[in-house]
Amino acid sequence: MVSIKFLGTGGGRFVTITQKRATGGFYIDAGKAKLYVDPGPGALVHAIKERIPLRKLDAIFVSHAHIDHINDAQVLIEALTNGCTKKNGIFIGSISAVEDLDEYHKSYLEKIVPLNQRKNLSLKILLLRQQKLCIQMQLQ
Repeated sequence: MVSIKFLGTGGGRFVTITQKRATGGFYIDAGKAKLYVDPGPGALVHAIKERIPLRKLDAIFVSHAHIDHINDAQVLIEALTNGCTKKNGIFIGSISAVEDLDEYHKSYLEKIVPLNQRKNLSLKILLLRQQKLCIQMQLQ
Protein backbone atom coordinates (compact mmCIF):
# COMPACT_ATOMS: atom_id res chain seq x y z
CA MET A 1 0.00 0.00 0.00
CA VAL A 2 1.21 3.49 -0.82
CA SER A 3 0.48 6.45 1.41
CA ILE A 4 1.06 10.10 0.61
CA LYS A 5 1.16 12.62 3.41
CA PHE A 6 0.96 16.31 2.49
CA LEU A 7 2.97 18.51 4.84
CA GLY A 8 2.34 21.70 2.96
CA THR A 9 0.74 22.60 -0.33
CA GLY A 10 1.49 26.31 -0.28
CA GLY A 11 3.83 27.95 -2.74
CA GLY A 12 4.96 31.26 -4.09
CA ARG A 13 6.79 34.00 -2.24
CA PHE A 14 3.89 35.55 -0.31
CA VAL A 15 2.46 32.25 0.91
CA THR A 16 5.99 31.15 1.83
CA ILE A 17 6.76 34.24 3.90
CA THR A 18 3.37 34.29 5.64
CA GLN A 19 2.92 30.51 5.93
CA LYS A 20 -0.84 30.96 5.56
CA ARG A 21 -0.51 27.56 3.92
CA ALA A 22 2.44 25.41 4.92
CA THR A 23 5.17 24.81 2.34
CA GLY A 24 6.61 21.54 3.62
CA GLY A 25 6.07 19.40 0.50
CA PHE A 26 4.93 15.79 0.78
CA TYR A 27 6.08 12.33 1.84
CA ILE A 28 5.47 9.09 -0.05
CA ASP A 29 5.66 5.80 1.81
CA ALA A 30 5.46 2.87 -0.59
CA GLY A 31 6.37 0.32 2.06
CA LYS A 32 9.93 -0.51 1.13
CA ALA A 33 10.56 2.87 -0.55
CA LYS A 34 10.26 6.19 1.26
CA LEU A 35 10.56 9.46 -0.65
CA TYR A 36 10.26 13.11 0.41
CA VAL A 37 9.21 15.51 -2.36
CA ASP A 38 9.92 19.27 -2.43
CA PRO A 39 10.88 19.89 1.23
CA GLY A 40 10.19 23.61 1.48
CA PRO A 41 10.26 25.72 4.67
CA GLY A 42 8.83 23.80 7.61
CA ALA A 43 9.34 20.33 6.12
CA LEU A 44 11.48 19.16 9.04
CA VAL A 45 9.16 20.55 11.71
CA HIS A 46 6.00 19.19 10.09
CA ALA A 47 7.60 15.78 9.45
CA ILE A 48 8.63 15.45 13.09
CA LYS A 49 5.17 16.55 14.22
CA GLU A 50 3.61 13.89 11.95
CA ARG A 51 6.12 11.25 13.14
CA ILE A 52 7.58 10.65 9.72
CA PRO A 53 10.70 8.47 10.05
CA LEU A 54 13.15 10.80 8.30
CA ARG A 55 16.15 8.62 9.11
CA LYS A 56 14.53 5.89 7.02
CA LEU A 57 14.17 8.01 3.88
CA ASP A 58 15.52 6.45 0.70
CA ALA A 59 15.46 9.59 -1.39
CA ILE A 60 14.70 13.29 -1.56
CA PHE A 61 13.19 14.68 -4.76
CA VAL A 62 13.36 18.42 -5.50
CA SER A 63 11.64 19.67 -8.64
CA HIS A 64 13.49 23.00 -8.78
CA ALA A 65 15.56 25.33 -6.60
CA HIS A 66 12.90 27.84 -5.52
CA ILE A 67 12.95 28.29 -1.76
CA ASP A 68 9.41 26.89 -1.32
CA HIS A 69 10.64 23.58 -2.78
CA ILE A 70 14.23 23.20 -1.54
CA ASN A 71 14.61 25.10 1.74
CA ASP A 72 14.74 22.05 4.07
CA ALA A 73 16.48 19.64 1.66
CA GLN A 74 19.87 19.83 3.36
CA VAL A 75 18.47 19.25 6.83
CA LEU A 76 16.62 16.20 5.46
CA ILE A 77 19.95 14.99 4.06
CA GLU A 78 21.26 15.34 7.62
CA ALA A 79 18.40 13.11 8.79
CA LEU A 80 18.76 10.36 6.19
CA THR A 81 22.55 10.24 6.71
CA ASN A 82 22.16 10.11 10.50
CA GLY A 83 23.67 13.54 11.04
CA CYS A 84 26.15 13.08 8.19
CA THR A 85 27.77 10.13 9.95
CA LYS A 86 27.07 7.60 7.17
CA LYS A 87 26.81 7.77 3.40
CA ASN A 88 23.18 7.10 2.50
CA GLY A 89 20.27 8.03 0.27
CA ILE A 90 19.59 9.47 -3.14
CA PHE A 91 18.98 13.08 -4.14
CA ILE A 92 16.91 13.50 -7.30
CA GLY A 93 16.45 16.99 -8.62
CA SER A 94 16.65 19.56 -11.35
CA ILE A 95 20.11 20.79 -12.28
CA SER A 96 19.46 23.99 -10.31
CA ALA A 97 18.44 21.96 -7.24
CA VAL A 98 21.57 19.80 -7.43
CA GLU A 99 23.74 22.91 -7.81
CA ASP A 100 22.02 24.49 -4.79
CA LEU A 101 23.25 21.75 -2.44
CA ASP A 102 26.54 22.38 -0.72
CA GLU A 103 29.45 20.01 -1.35
CA TYR A 104 29.45 18.82 2.27
CA HIS A 105 25.92 17.42 2.05
CA LYS A 106 26.48 16.06 -1.46
CA SER A 107 29.44 14.06 -0.16
CA TYR A 108 27.21 12.06 2.22
CA LEU A 109 24.69 10.98 -0.42
CA GLU A 110 25.06 7.59 -2.11
CA LYS A 111 23.77 8.95 -5.39
CA ILE A 112 22.80 12.27 -6.98
CA VAL A 113 20.51 12.11 -10.01
CA PRO A 114 20.14 15.36 -12.00
CA LEU A 115 16.85 15.46 -13.90
CA ASN A 116 18.47 16.28 -17.21
CA GLN A 117 19.41 12.61 -17.53
CA ARG A 118 16.77 10.80 -19.57
CA LYS A 119 16.92 7.65 -17.51
CA ASN A 120 14.61 5.56 -15.40
CA LEU A 121 15.50 5.27 -11.74
CA SER A 122 14.48 2.26 -9.68
CA LEU A 123 14.02 3.09 -6.01
CA LYS A 124 13.28 -0.23 -4.32
CA ILE A 125 9.66 -0.81 -5.36
CA LEU A 126 9.17 2.57 -7.04
CA LEU A 127 10.13 3.29 -10.62
CA LEU A 128 10.68 6.94 -11.52
CA ARG A 129 10.47 7.75 -15.21
CA GLN A 130 11.38 11.14 -16.54
CA GLN A 131 9.14 12.41 -19.30
CA LYS A 132 9.58 15.74 -21.09
CA LEU A 133 8.14 17.91 -18.31
CA CYS A 134 7.16 15.51 -15.56
CA ILE A 135 8.27 12.57 -13.49
CA GLN A 136 6.08 9.49 -13.52
CA MET A 137 6.15 7.26 -10.43
CA GLN A 138 4.81 3.73 -10.46
CA LEU A 139 5.00 0.67 -8.23
CA GLN A 140 7.13 -2.14 -9.62
